[in-house]
Amino acid sequence: MGTQFILIDRDAPYILPVCIQDYLPEDQMARFVVDIVDQLDLRTLFVVYADKGKRQLSSGDAVSIVILRLRNWRIFQSQAGESHL
Repeated sequence: MGTQFILIDRDAPYILPVCIQDYLPEDQMARFVVDIVDQLDLRTLFVVYADKGKRQLSSGDAVSIVILRLRNWRIFQSQAGESHL
């Protein structure tokens, strides 16, 4: 069975917004994370998750989402801790 990753085209035009890039300022953390993850060698993840039968995000996109989600969770946790002081 062939690999069927869901590709994210970050420059694809949409009805609203015209381009998803329009929502993110140039200094947004998401842009930084995507740029860093794009430089990583993720072949091992690709091999592990390829040919699982379902369409899935590419390894780089999945890693980027996890990093950003963990970052947001850590921020939430630290703010929740501060409110109890």
